[in-house]
Amino acid sequence: MGGPFAEAYRTIKKQTNTPQGIQEAVSSMHAALNTSAGHSLFTDNLDAFLAKRPAFKAIKSEIQQFFGLSNQVFFEANTKHDVGAEPVAWLKQFCRRCRDCERGLIPDALSPKSKA
Repeated sequence: MGGPFAEAYRTIKKQTNTPQGIQEAVSSMHAALNTSAGHSLFTDNLDAFLAKRPAFKAIKSEIQQFFGLSNQVFFEANTKHDVGAEPVAWLKQFCRRCRDCERGLIPDALSPKSKA
């Protein structure tokens, strides 16, 4: 209950789909991923992280989507991400799936009908 993704989830669920809210939510996810990895996690060392934490392999594509969103939020505002029209809602679901992986559970497939 006190893992990095549980903490990030508590932060993300308070955010709104404003630029500041999205930025705070993305920052919370980065912090949780970095804590879980034991170092700064980027796309170029994602495979090493997945080898160390195989429970996260099921959501590799979502982690890559997250990095795309992060890149858009912090570096390239004109690029598009593929997480939908409500990034905070997507981040909340993504964080829950990471939390499941952290706890050794198999994350459910993300569906548009699932509630976070």
